[in-house]
Amino acid sequence: MTTIQRRRVLGILGGIAAAPLAARLATVVNAAPEPSGLKLTISASPDGDGTQYTIMVENPAGPDVRQVTLMGSVPAGATGDGATTTPKGTVFQGFQGADPQAAAVWTLTAVTTGASVGPFVYRVRGSGAARASAHWALPTPGNALSGETGPKKVPGPGAAIIQAPALPGAPAISPRDRLYSADQTSNTVTIINPATETVLGQIALGNPRPDDVLAATYFQEVDVHGLGFSPDGKLLNVVDVTTNSVAIIETATNTVLGKVYVGRAPHEGAFTPDGTQLWVAVRGEDYVSVIDPYRLKEIRQIKTLLGASKVNFRPDGAVAFVNSIRVPEVAVVDTGTYEVVTRIPVVSRFASDGLVSPDGKEFWLGHKDIGVVSQIDAQAFRVMHVFETGDTTNHANFVSTAVGDFAYITVGGENVVRVFSRGPDARLVTSIPTGDVPHGIWPSPDNTRVYVVLEDGDAMQVIDTATNTVTKTLPIGQMPQALVYVAGAVPEGDGTQGLIKQRIGFPVKKAKLVVPDKPVAFLPDALGKKVKGSALARSLGNVDELTINADGLPPNARYAVFLSELPAAPYGAVEYIADFAVDGTGKGMVTAQVKVFDAVAGNGQDATSGKRLGHVLIVPRDPATIASLFTDRGQPVASTDFGPDGPMGPVVLTTSNDPAASSPFGTT
Repeated sequence: MTTIQRRRVLGILGGIAAAPLAARLATVVNAAPEPSGLKLTISASPDGDGTQYTIMVENPAGPDVRQVTLMGSVPAGATGDGATTTPKGTVFQGFQGADPQAAAVWTLTAVTTGASVGPFVYRVRGSGAARASAHWALPTPGNALSGETGPKKVPGPGAAIIQAPALPGAPAISPRDRLYSADQTSNTVTIINPATETVLGQIALGNPRPDDVLAATYFQEVDVHGLGFSPDGKLLNVVDVTTNSVAIIETATNTVLGKVYVGRAPHEGAFTPDGTQLWVAVRGEDYVSVIDPYRLKEIRQIKTLLGASKVNFRPDGAVAFVNSIRVPEVAVVDTGTYEVVTRIPVVSRFASDGLVSPDGKEFWLGHKDIGVVSQIDAQAFRVMHVFETGDTTNHANFVSTAVGDFAYITVGGENVVRVFSRGPDARLVTSIPTGDVPHGIWPSPDNTRVYVVLEDGDAMQVIDTATNTVTKTLPIGQMPQALVYVAGAVPEGDGTQGLIKQRIGFPVKKAKLVVPDKPVAFLPDALGKKVKGSALARSLGNVDELTINADGLPPNARYAVFLSELPAAPYGAVEYIADFAVDGTGKGMVTAQVKVFDAVAGNGQDATSGKRLGHVLIVPRDPATIASLFTDRGQPVASTDFGPDGPMGPVVLTTSNDPAASSPFGTT
């Protein structure tokens, strides 16, 4: 007789509200580059009880500038008035109305080569700093630039350095470089020195799950997920998908400079090639959020696609590619006009991640839902090839060597990295076995190494590109998603300031689930080879996280999860954990917080108390769910007697068909 217990399940994490933190302030003049020959001068001087700003725009030897817009603004508590003179003596009025934060805006006509405009003067009376800025546009579309003066919250962009993925000839791996992984369950960013292949520590953006992340008074981040970095290597952006935030981190000091809150469920963010803006795909909505990463504010929204998932810039900066998880298209955005100029039809609606090659010729896009990758011409905006890759196709990246140009694709459901040659005759070259569920991937700038994080292995693996083999595995934070390599991240020092270790090296085990051949011998043949599943146990400290994935089961039905003493009949002590539903394809999943690594039965009142519960069983909620499999063979419908609310169907997935098999989860 099987004895059952109900085990307390702590549930599944959900979204919460969060508030931004204060950021440190700095003042930077002329943060962005000027067009060749164009000179912007902004000076400030005391003027009685306030400050006078004088602005001059000169164009001695550059191309004709289509338009110049000058702007001035003042803080609360100050008043201002504006005036300007040009060689023609024109006067413009500024600071209109009673609002002390109103801005003076002067828009001028073209500034031809050899001419100048100004001086433009505006005065601010009262306390606090003011800001003056200029925006100009060249005749060539897509070359809008701007220069501003204080206050800024983050130092402006520096000179770009060669970042991965890179063409041949880039610098070798350096101890000044860093690898960063986004760890969703531990809510951390793990930092690795690629030269020594050692974990230095972590930056915590929130508490590890489940620690009070659902509390009303919790103001930190939940679900660290996406990563990006500035071309100069000085800034890292981190996207938290549940609390809708984008954190800006100074790589040299590991300091969180500030956060920007955007729309629902942002996914990935990328800096523009000139480093002046950060574009974040807001996956729960239909737009890309354009952020000024130096003032820590959203400055624009670009309508693109419902479910916008990631932004990828072509290296020349002229266009951005935006893929979606809800629309079978890629939107191509002109970065100068912020308009969608064309849409590329693709083979499926769920295209979560992709990347543009370092030569700007190709955009490789993974289709997670159907297990393929699209090779897209990034110049002609058309699909070149579609290759089968496998279940849960994740991220793409690139390696260029003397042998050729290659795309590396992580395939989570197959535990491999697929390597394709690039170009018009692209083909599959090899497959590299990895640990459990490879996800984020990034190469070193010199193309000698590729790094992969394991979503279900809580680790990073190092691949030697000369042999395409894994050479090292490092434990990192829990449930890593994105991974980036940032060259020159730490110009001096050891770069370990403020680092902690939050859930590195905690137990994580994954077990394959199989169809039992006892007591119903024909069940494996009746269900078919398409049925598969897995059980992932991850320690969260005082409790564990159990994630069940199933595929190919009888569709549109509910199933129950149990922990059991034995994996096969008679099962011994059994405890109910949770229910889950499968869709029309027979696919479903559930995550529960429950003791797994040291789970034992026990109410202290029967013979099963203290029995180790080291196996997982999946059972249809209703015997009728698979009744046809039995009636088609003239057999009585089988059921189990340990359902929490009465008889259920027979066990359809288990950790082993051997009753004597040890637990795949071991013990802590």
